[in-house]
Amino acid sequence: MSQGPNGVVESLGPAQHMLAAANAGALTLLVTNPIWVVKTRLCLQYEKADLPAHKQYRGMMDCFYKIYKFEGIRGLYKVSFVVLFVRYSSVHLTDQLGGTVG
Repeated sequence: MSQGPNGVVESLGPAQHMLAAANAGALTLLVTNPIWVVKTRLCLQYEKADLPAHKQYRGMMDCFYKIYKFEGIRGLYKVSFVVLFVRYSSVHLTDQLGGTVG
């Protein structure tokens, strides 16, 4: 909803609603993807015993620090865009259909 020039609250049109939803999805992806990368690295480090020192993490902050130090900002966004599209599309579609994601 938006407020018109005369102070009356107006509903968004379909195009504006779609643009707002796309922006919200992009912002969510931008903020949460590094957290998912760190979580995945922390979980997977226990499956491999012979990891180099810069890939052995003591916790979440250590993992963020080492990924940024050794791989740069791109390391925090290292994932296939196809996977991201499928993950977020299925969550939104399931939510709109009234189901649960599990």
